Amino acid sequence: MYLPRGYLHAAKALGDVCAHLTVGVPAVTRYALVEALCALAADEPA
Repeated sequence: MYLPRGYLHAAKALGDVCAHLTVGVPAVTRYALVEALCALAADEPA
């Protein structure tokens, strides 16, 4: 199940044993991408 950032959900177990695993993936923003590219460009010799 995919839930976009900011959406809440509630899980309900139907049996005796239940496992819940949450995995987060950090999002790369355009600003962070441009910032990283500028840092790489600054490190390159002219």
